[in-house]
Amino acid sequence: MTASTTESQSAKPKLPSHVFRILFILLGANFVVSLNETVLGVALPVLMRDLNITASVGQWLTTAFLLTMAAVIPVTGYLQSKFSPRQMFLTAMAVFIAGTVLGALSANFEVLLLGRVLQAAGTALLMPLFMTTMMKIVPENMRGMVMGQVSLVFAVAPALGPAASGLIVQAWGWHALFWVVLPIAAVATFIGARHLAIDHEPGTMTLDVLSLGLSAVGFSVLIYGLSEVGSAARGDAPVNPLIPIAVGLVLVIWFVRRQLKLAPLNKGLLNLATFKSPAFTNSTVLMVLMMFSLFGTIIIIPIYTQGVLHQTALATGLLMMPGGLLQGLLGGVAGKLFDRKGARRILVPAMTGVALSVALMATFGTETPMWEVFFAYSLLSASLAFVFPVLFGISMGSLSHDLYSHGSATIGVVQQVAGAAGTAGFVAVLTVLSGGATASSDPISLNNGTHGAFLIGTIISLVAAVFAFRVRPDKVTQPQE
Repeated sequence: MTASTTESQSAKPKLPSHVFRILFILLGANFVVSLNETVLGVALPVLMRDLNITASVGQWLTTAFLLTMAAVIPVTGYLQSKFSPRQMFLTAMAVFIAGTVLGALSANFEVLLLGRVLQAAGTALLMPLFMTTMMKIVPENMRGMVMGQVSLVFAVAPALGPAASGLIVQAWGWHALFWVVLPIAAVATFIGARHLAIDHEPGTMTLDVLSLGLSAVGFSVLIYGLSEVGSAARGDAPVNPLIPIAVGLVLVIWFVRRQLKLAPLNKGLLNLATFKSPAFTNSTVLMVLMMFSLFGTIIIIPIYTQGVLHQTALATGLLMMPGGLLQGLLGGVAGKLFDRKGARRILVPAMTGVALSVALMATFGTETPMWEVFFAYSLLSASLAFVFPVLFGISMGSLSHDLYSHGSATIGVVQQVAGAAGTAGFVAVLTVLSGGATASSDPISLNNGTHGAFLIGTIISLVAAVFAFRVRPDKVTQPQE
């Protein structure tokens, strides 16, 4: 073997320049919309004062965002089969920019809420588009590496959102949150319009209006019901959350049964043949468990540090930010290991790390030092860095090309529902076990609630760690061209 041959074999694979350019454009746009998701949380007290609204009304800025995401994502599978990536990208960015302009110019809550709904619609169109496009244009032996690098963007943006929001709001007010995002989104749209060129052959799917209505109403009502579980536990929910949850479940089951019936006729809104792949099914189940535990843990940590340990919001944000950055930085390492070592060797120890970190949180008390909280949360973030890139890679890699768009849409809506369910479940456990305590209530009672929530998270994480042994890639047979 010659030296040149050895060098060529050991050289790192590189993406073709046009593939790198397309991914860069889509990643840049996704960074903007991901950053936008978390910026309003810190600004909520200022918004309440300026717009003369209550906390329960202001919370709709987040709830409406989730509802819109859940309603729009299921239709992206159909839209991606009908329209080119360039058309989808420009439409998504146009809708997002329209919402950003409304937010920047809003003088009352109603206009601001409409702006957030439009921003959510654009976000819901854009995120599955990136996943589908990445699977189509990135060579199979590089998908793990690319997925790991992508996780840097999706982890860093939400981590930076609250800190950036605090600085912007303090310096220029909450309207500036939209004015700062607007030119960045406009530049991303301009670049995409010029350089985002991908071959696309429209599919033969037809739009089933009933399926569209079932998905939009069913998933939205389900997430609304889940989001109200915590309020019901406090006794101030406007409606019993079991009612919208039951209605949402009925409509979602109806939607699923209709998709299974229409799929052979190529008329379904979302092709659920993705679940014929054991790898996709098992990865999705594990992703549901992780999203449920992750979102629940993320919302309980600030309540614990501020309500039990009497730390400030700034101290809590600084404690959690390194974890988000660490998750992004380790994502590239996880992707490369996935390409070289396979799934099980990464997932099992990573899932064990998740279970250990949440179990450590379950031992927190009223005198726990902040360094221990920091260690537990950082361990959780580092472990998750090795979980999500692998699960995305296995689930999408197990599908044939014609199912990529449906797979990405399915994963997107499952994440939204699991995240909302995790938040609702953990908050309900916290509220019941703490006797309805709030962050300003008795620290001992509040600690009882957070302890119970973390204990539930530990059980779920242990179940997920055992289930990780079932996840392995499928051998995919692509359809004949």
